[in-house]
Amino acid sequence: GSRTLPNTFGVLASSLATAAWLEGRHQAALSTLTVGTVIFRFDLLLLLAPLTLLVAARRQLPLATIAATGIGSGAAALLPTLLLDSLLWRRPLWPEGEVLLANTVGNMSANYGTSPAGWYFYSALPRALSLAYPLALASL
Repeated sequence: GSRTLPNTFGVLASSLATAAWLEGRHQAALSTLTVGTVIFRFDLLLLLAPLTLLVAARRQLPLATIAATGIGSGAAALLPTLLLDSLLWRRPLWPEGEVLLANTVGNMSANYGTSPAGWYFYSALPRALSLAYPLALASL
């Protein structure tokens, strides 16, 4: 669907951020995830939030630096997407914010359909994981 491109860029942002974090470049990791969250996939927040808490709890960056990185990166990402997307769509628009509101407040994600809980185990996961699925089950 129409979310393929943001999903791809979201994976790229999370991969780059993970690499930065593993290299000890915590500020770069937080900045990359913040930009990816604001522009491409708001659900990257599920990775950004615990990573931010971990960096703060371990005192790997001062709290002021963490806050400045989040605010600065967020604003630096939000401004261009607001300007460009508003210009292209001819109305004020933050695409990722609109998706977030539609799926959470408007509960429009239900329009995409749902499957029984077991479907994920007998259909989606085996197709997605291929060879890794039997190996994961064997590891239990």
